[in-house]
Amino acid sequence: MKEDTDGSLVLLAGSIGSTFYSDVWRFDVKSETWAELPMSGMAPVGRRAPWMHPAPGGGFYVALGLQGAQPMGDLWHADTSARSWTNITFDAPHGNRAFTPVLPGGAGGIGTLVGGFDGSKPVADGWRLRLR
Repeated sequence: MKEDTDGSLVLLAGSIGSTFYSDVWRFDVKSETWAELPMSGMAPVGRRAPWMHPAPGGGFYVALGLQGAQPMGDLWHADTSARSWTNITFDAPHGNRAFTPVLPGGAGGIGTLVGGFDGSKPVADGWRLRLR
């Protein structure tokens, strides 16, 4: 869950049993109501335990997570104003992982990956994500 530029909270992903979701929901803190944000274009596959980070100018980035027991290594941008997804292709030297804490990326970075779980063991490294 992340705070959007208007102060609302945005929720993505999750699972119920063996069904995984990638729908996006916004919680309006003023009216205390939830509303689904229909998104256009190809969406990321459903997952749990993703890495999420606010995007400059609104929306958010989502990466990694688990689809079943399989760690993932993808990166997506959700533009919540345009309500669209963009798949971001990048080299993933960090490998697939889940349960990665969200940390700021510093100047020019979109976030930092630190640690996590690669599907068989805990991972103890760090990577700064930057767009080219």
